[in-house]
Amino acid sequence: MAFLDIVDERVPEPIRVRVKKMREEVDKINDAAMANFKAEIPRRVSFKVSSNSDGFVDGDLMSAEERAQAVSFVVRYEHLRDDIKVHIGFVNGEWHIKNIWELRHMLNDVRPIIQSQNDSTYYANVNATIQKRLRRNDPAKGLIVQAYEGDSENEITTAFAAYLAENTKAIATIINNLEYGYLYNGILQHSDAEYSKRLVQDYTSGELNYILWKHVIVLGQIQYWLKPFYQVMSILNFPKLGSLIVA
Repeated sequence: MAFLDIVDERVPEPIRVRVKKMREEVDKINDAAMANFKAEIPRRVSFKVSSNSDGFVDGDLMSAEERAQAVSFVVRYEHLRDDIKVHIGFVNGEWHIKNIWELRHMLNDVRPIIQSQNDSTYYANVNATIQKRLRRNDPAKGLIVQAYEGDSENEITTAFAAYLAENTKAIATIINNLEYGYLYNGILQHSDAEYSKRLVQDYTSGELNYILWKHVIVLGQIQYWLKPFYQVMSILNFPKLGSLIVA
């Protein structure tokens, strides 16, 4: 996502050099994130959901908060862009990112998942909810999720739980090596005073272009590691969006 294969010979060499450096920096961060993985799971995973609802209010398998969390995360994930291309070109006689608004929208859309720790859709909070289901073995205490290899009876729940924990660590590695806090609190959604001086400098120098670009590049990898969370939350997300005709 968001990488640019520069084929336009008009692009100045300093921009080419900076883009190459940015790619190398992102590759280094991704390599560090990949070091978190040790668990092995099959390419195809299926799930079984079970529970004894006798102890639940109104016979519901999930609390209202957990159901809302599942719905919110699924909806957010399904609407994230994964095909953003950065277009550069002349704007008023100077080289700029011509679709910088798309980068801003993408970063704003993903904020609750990767930055807002108090949001139920924050990736670590979603992982905690799923881990509780995967590690529970008494259906009388709530809903249980079991993972299997493809369509077989080979249960891999323990390995899958470990894999999700590693996904969480990998995402954290990427986030901790970047500056999403500065972006969200300095320009995208807030304008905190502590970032004011730097923001003005980055904005006027053009450095902000590369900061936005770099932080969008890694979102493709983060979305890939979020997919298993989406798969599990989808099977917990029993309600579907109602139509325009209200029931």
